[in-house]
Amino acid sequence: SREPGADEAEAREHPSRPPAATAASDAPRPAIVVFTAATPASAGADLAMISEVTTRDAVALVERLGYRAVLAADAGVPTADTAARRLAAASARFGLAFAVTALTFSWDEVLAARGQIRVVLVGADGGARFDRIARTDTVVGSRGDRHDALVHFVAAQVADIVAPRLREVLPVAVTAP
Repeated sequence: SREPGADEAEAREHPSRPPAATAASDAPRPAIVVFTAATPASAGADLAMISEVTTRDAVALVERLGYRAVLAADAGVPTADTAARRLAAASARFGLAFAVTALTFSWDEVLAARGQIRVVLVGADGGARFDRIARTDTVVGSRGDRHDALVHFVAAQVADIVAPRLREVLPVAVTAP
């Protein structure tokens, strides 16, 4: 074990030498490319809002899994070639796509919604490593909640559903020192 401050003293004496060790928490987290969420025309609401909110929840899932999210402008589940190119450009081993396949809203004094989202994890070769459709129960908003809040509730519930399965497929992103 080194004395406290030894790395700083060594750096002053030998400025071209890197510090002796870097803590695992200081190392950059591996990246996962997040493809912009696709939305069906039948969703009956603001498609851009649905895509934006769902993409934001996909990014939150990637970060919750211990990875760094890199956004790609491609919408939906990419072709194998497109996925491989985007992952290579981002130096990422995996890509994640959320595609909203069904979303319905209802009103009974408060806004409620049900959703179905296809979640696809692709590897560096563009091939699917995980491909599932997750369906939510009815999510119920509070008084005053707008459609974007309900879209978030649906996407967050889907993230909760698929997170354990994604952890089984993905290597550990951040290791403890």
